[in-house]
Amino acid sequence: MPLELPYPPIFIRNEIRRGLSRIIQFIRHIPQPKYYKLFFHFIAMYVKAIPEKCCGCVMCEVVCSMKHWNVVNSYRSGIRVEKKNVIEDVPFVCSHGHLCNFECIDACKFDAMKKNDAGIVYVDYENCTGCRACERACPLHAVWIHEKKAYKCDLCGGDPECVKFCSQDALVVEV
Repeated sequence: MPLELPYPPIFIRNEIRRGLSRIIQFIRHIPQPKYYKLFFHFIAMYVKAIPEKCCGCVMCEVVCSMKHWNVVNSYRSGIRVEKKNVIEDVPFVCSHGHLCNFECIDACKFDAMKKNDAGIVYVDYENCTGCRACERACPLHAVWIHEKKAYKCDLCGGDPECVKFCSQDALVVEV
């Protein structure tokens, strides 16, 4: 038995078009910088650390340094696990503006800290001089200097490896 619609399909199609055109007109009247910032604020993601679940295995550091630099070196990782005491390990990772006000970008005088269109803060290694301004400015302690270069999380281009390999689920992606 065929499905009977209360309205002819052409009417429904025209109503959808009319509704979409209203939405497009509304968006065109919003000042672009505010809309742009509002839009990316809601879709930007970051890795959230849950210290209570962290066992201190540093697998996240290993995976990060292997993904980006093809070496096992925790100093070249975008995430750090610090031992606070005998039973407490705390992962430190960048929140990409969710828990800060981009102090690292403002502090960098060499334009080495940048933010892409998706809201991800990254290091431009061509411009980085290792001056430590970003490291001192970061309220989350999520930027490190090693061999005169800054290291921080760049979310692996949108698919964080550390989250995939964390056996304790101490790292989760938040939107």
